[in-house]
Amino acid sequence: MGLLDGIKDRVSSAVTSVKSTVTETVQKVEDKAAATGHAVSSAFESKPPPPSVPTAPPAESAAPPVPANSFRNGVTSSILDSIKSKPATPAQAEAQAMIDRNKSWKGLDDHKLAEEMAALVKKDPTKADVLKEVINKVGWAKNDDVSRAFASKLTDEELRSMSLSPRGREALGAMTNALKSGSISGEDQLALNKLSRAEFEAGKASDVEKAKVAGGETYLVNGNKVADLNDFEQVKQLIANSPQLDADTTTTRDDNRCGGAALLNGMLIDGNYAANASAIEARLAKGDINVATTDRQREALAHMKSGKMTANDAAQLQDLLFKMASASRPGDPNLAWRTTPGNGWGVTPQALDQLVDELKANGALKSGTRIVSGNEHFTVETKRDGITYAADSWPNPNGQASVKPLGHRDAVKPE
Repeated sequence: MGLLDGIKDRVSSAVTSVKSTVTETVQKVEDKAAATGHAVSSAFESKPPPPSVPTAPPAESAAPPVPANSFRNGVTSSILDSIKSKPATPAQAEAQAMIDRNKSWKGLDDHKLAEEMAALVKKDPTKADVLKEVINKVGWAKNDDVSRAFASKLTDEELRSMSLSPRGREALGAMTNALKSGSISGEDQLALNKLSRAEFEAGKASDVEKAKVAGGETYLVNGNKVADLNDFEQVKQLIANSPQLDADTTTTRDDNRCGGAALLNGMLIDGNYAANASAIEARLAKGDINVATTDRQREALAHMKSGKMTANDAAQLQDLLFKMASASRPGDPNLAWRTTPGNGWGVTPQALDQLVDELKANGALKSGTRIVSGNEHFTVETKRDGITYAADSWPNPNGQASVKPLGHRDAVKPE
């Protein structure tokens, strides 16, 4: 104990010395500020412009005395302002609430927290971002325990499915990093092996399977966000949030619905949304094609006509336009003229071009639109305000469709 007391005394003496030095330095700065009549209230504040010097200054214009410890208070205030916490995101707030629910006077219950995390992501895969925030918030002392417990709550197949999702991959990546930090126990290694297998198996998935998961997740997160079709920035975001692969069980032919998606994207970029929606209704009203619209499709058309629609509306109209293009007409030479076997396009280029012409005859696509076909996939090029934009409905790795300007070009001409 004598040796320990000696160490404590030396540490205490060193701390007292540092405190004394800091106090003396601050006091010197304050004394100098008071002596010169200039306040140095904060080292972080910008220097004000020098005041103009009056020819006959009134007596009351003398500089006020500098309050004691103003420098110290100013610096403290500036430091506190600089470290104020930003508002929590919804995922961060949900993660903190989940952690708090699984705390007691004994501390954090790793397994109960992991059970709640597993139940959440099974019910809603888009909530994987909450899991990532949980790992960040529990800190280095607990993140490996929680990660190990979470890995034990999901099967290999469930972890593989999670690895196919962009949000899921980020959450599992955070858990992997937590398990790798510090010394790795035998239990840590088993959990790491399980996460690695899931990542490996997900890597063997086909591009279509990966795209379906990513595209479906985009709809789950953004499907009900309302876009104002008068605002082109919102139109572009709407197209990005409505890839042809959706999470809606009432739509069909996601794999080869690109023709209907391309045509709808052209109508959205075109800008004349009300006339374009009316043209679809007019073509259906002619009655010579066997397409029965659903209540949801009619609702989506009404939303488009009003100028306010969602990605879920867009998915319904992609499906409707695909069915309109693939439905037989009087005079078709044969079935193969209009549809293709297998997945492929689903609908032939000539059938889709025919529908474009029919819609134009009913007042649609006045700005100029061209359907582009290649590698069994349709995209679209449409003019808006003199600039040609290209849109592709196939989801990228983040699950979004794309729309980008091609510049001032004559690929498509106004009608």
